[in-house]
Amino acid sequence: MRLLFFIYISLSAINLYAQETPEEWKNQYMNTNVEHDKKDLLMKITDYYLFKKKDKDSVSKYLLFFDLKSLNNSDSLFIAEKLKRLSNLNFQISNYITSIQNAKKSIYLFEKNDEVYKSALVKRNLGNTLQVLFKNNEALKYFNASYNILKGEDRITMLIGMGAVHSQLNNLDKSIRYYNEATTLSKNLKINKYSYNIYNGMAIVYDKNKDTDKVIEMLAKALSVSEKQNNYLGQVVCLHNLGIQYLDDNNNKAKYYFEKAIKLFHKIDNEYMKASVYSKYSKVLLNLGSIEKASTTLDKSEIIFNKIENTGRMPMILNIRANIELKKGNKLNAIDLLNSALDLDVAERITGIRADNYLDLAKIYRDTNNAQKSFEAFENYVRVTDSISSKIKIKEIEVLKTKFEVNELEQNLKLKEQDLSILSEKNKTSNYRNILLLLFSTGLIFFIYKQQKLSKARRKTLLQEKKIISLNESLLKDKVKYTDTQITKYAIHIDERNKFLEQVKSQIKKIYNLSSDKEQRTKITLLQIFIKDNISVRKEKINLDKEVTTTTERYIYNLEKKFLNLTEKEIIVCKLLSLNLSSKQIAEKMEISLQSVNNYRSSIRKKIKLDSGDNLKRFLKNL
Repeated sequence: MRLLFFIYISLSAINLYAQETPEEWKNQYMNTNVEHDKKDLLMKITDYYLFKKKDKDSVSKYLLFFDLKSLNNSDSLFIAEKLKRLSNLNFQISNYITSIQNAKKSIYLFEKNDEVYKSALVKRNLGNTLQVLFKNNEALKYFNASYNILKGEDRITMLIGMGAVHSQLNNLDKSIRYYNEATTLSKNLKINKYSYNIYNGMAIVYDKNKDTDKVIEMLAKALSVSEKQNNYLGQVVCLHNLGIQYLDDNNNKAKYYFEKAIKLFHKIDNEYMKASVYSKYSKVLLNLGSIEKASTTLDKSEIIFNKIENTGRMPMILNIRANIELKKGNKLNAIDLLNSALDLDVAERITGIRADNYLDLAKIYRDTNNAQKSFEAFENYVRVTDSISSKIKIKEIEVLKTKFEVNELEQNLKLKEQDLSILSEKNKTSNYRNILLLLFSTGLIFFIYKQQKLSKARRKTLLQEKKIISLNESLLKDKVKYTDTQITKYAIHIDERNKFLEQVKSQIKKIYNLSSDKEQRTKITLLQIFIKDNISVRKEKINLDKEVTTTTERYIYNLEKKFLNLTEKEIIVCKLLSLNLSSKQIAEKMEISLQSVNNYRSSIRKKIKLDSGDNLKRFLKNL
């Protein structure tokens, strides 16, 4: 499962404290006896090391001074300030649970002292932390609580956080709205240091819309900004996301980005980011055949995730480890690892990779001739993925509604064109009439002038409406195109499911012929009937298959017409690549090795004379 990563990079500047240096602040702290001034200076010094230097040891040292000051009095507001900085420190070192606990205590104390704005600032920070942990609904609660309070630069950072949360919740329209609002406010305030966060966030939105070119464009911009700002964590996040873009399709390029990110690890403290890069890098190494190195790299990822107590990523780690064992030929070990991943999946209520684990388990059981276990695993896989059918039904309805809206807009456009034509004729008549009226009476000049002005205004309005209708029509057609693509993918899923069930059915038939136990043979017969019923898919799904066939036939005709020297197998590979399938998925569908798929891809590139820098999949999609 592809997952781009967003982490809000705090670039809070110390330029709010004029041109003074931390050394001057330290001297002032030592020489003043005014308690209020000492506290202010202590906060300035701590913020300097927290945000600008990112020196966690110095931050911890000066936070001890906070403790000494709070012991001398019961200043709950000062304790709240300390807890806020402690929360920020724990966020920087990926100790998210402690960061959340400190933030909530800080909010309570600020609100107790009626410090509404300071409370809103911590709520914004808390929202960013929860977003990193994918606790988006809770994050949204804290962002909404600060929405009408924060102003200026603080509001920009809050809007970026809301954009990230809505992107993860798939509310893409809202996500874009908040990113645009953040961009507009940044321009109005002449602040450009948050460009990285906006570009990286927009890359994730485009990724969810399957717009690969835009994703890479936004990530390249984010990387460029983070390099200019010496923002090393931002660079690692961008390189991580760029690596994911090329994972499976171009593993060598993905390897380049992950290795470049790893070289920057000594300059960042974010352990979560390091663990995530290592896990994806191990998958690339496995795809490239470096099994031992993949295993060692995955160990590093698992150690870090355990260190920061993040169990949410463990099912993914176990899935990769199972595939490593499978490559080594240790099928029983792979089965144990996948079962462990599924147990943890249920315990943690994580559904993202559960389907992949069930499907991998079903394939291993099938290869080891354990038809019953294979069927059970596949049945669970179907149960997890079966919600797709209801979603597809909704999308089919949306497509019909969209097509109706397009037709309606086309009709409105024709009517507007007719209105413009009639208005044009009326203008000619009106001008002639006005000339005649001028001859009869100069007193009507003002009236005629008003008529002409009104006529021009109406014409301008109609032209604007025509332009808006054209734009809406274009947007709706794009929406139809995207939804049709989703339906095509689901049709392929149905086809693969039926093929698998046929294989299971064949295995069960062999077991039936070998069995002499009547009761056992009766159970096997019932199992065969169940599988047969599953193979009989609904008429709607068959119609979808027909639509896919029609689309495929058109595509193959265009491909054969343009490139006469392609073989039948190469044409099939081209077709599957154009449907956005990865090399691994193509290998499974064609029942050939991954190396064979790569050989076909290389042969296709030569025959269509594609330059080495061009993306094959993108080229085939655009045919």
